[in-house]
Amino acid sequence: MEQLIQIDDARKIVSEILRRVDRLIKAGDVEECLREIIRAKEIYPKHGYIGAYEERLAYLKEEHEKNIALERTKEEAEAAARKRDEELRKEHEKERKRLERKQRRQDARREREEERINAKFERSQESKGSPVSDEQKREITEAKSSTSENRVAGRSQLYSEGSSKNGVEVILVVDDDEQMLESLSHALASEGYETKTLERSDDAYVLLKTWTPSLILCDVNLETSTMGGFSFYEKVRSLDYLNDIPFIFLTGMNDEVMVRTAKELGADDYLMKPISLENLLSTIKGKLRRFGSFREKP
Repeated sequence: MEQLIQIDDARKIVSEILRRVDRLIKAGDVEECLREIIRAKEIYPKHGYIGAYEERLAYLKEEHEKNIALERTKEEAEAAARKRDEELRKEHEKERKRLERKQRRQDARREREEERINAKFERSQESKGSPVSDEQKREITEAKSSTSENRVAGRSQLYSEGSSKNGVEVILVVDDDEQMLESLSHALASEGYETKTLERSDDAYVLLKTWTPSLILCDVNLETSTMGGFSFYEKVRSLDYLNDIPFIFLTGMNDEVMVRTAKELGADDYLMKPISLENLLSTIKGKLRRFGSFREKP
């Protein structure tokens, strides 16, 4: 009789432990679950539900380990991408400095040539005994101004090549849907725009480090990229020379949270798919007009 009472007590204790295990499973604490199962087996190994919980926990542990491995792989991929970006940044910075040194050498040569021409002209006038006239002084000043403007234009070209080509606005379109890219490219071309289309935000970000478009169209959900649309937007805005380039999000998700997030980030606009061509073109024209006015301000 006493032995039966002890067995009954053991069953009750194990049942309580298994109820605790069930709560721990819902909380996702697999390691603590395993410890509780071991304790239950020590108290009453013949309990019918212990085996079922062991099988369930073995499956959960395997899934947990898979998730850890996937997370580790993701972290390693992100680290590799950051390393690649840093290497590219260093290469571009090195190239930028090389171009700046080249520009300074050209500026110095132009200045020396100006001084030589001016000195030669003044000596020529002095040898003739005639002073330099106001008209001649004005011509010399205009020549210097023209040379100075050329120097400024040369420096600006280092940073702004690509924003427009022969007066044609160039639009960067980023979307992992190949058909959408082709459709947008044809539609924009029919309106006189040039397009650069890419399926991955990673490639677009690398390109933007050396090239400036007139406007960016970007899908929010980029499944083939390491950066989604929102992350890509923040990376773009971290590049000072792209701060004022219009950025328009495209998405097939009619989600209030998505729209609010885009607005909070500061995106210029947010268009829903399927996109009305008329709406798309009017939005692009409006953004380019506003940006054009901004660029023309002194």
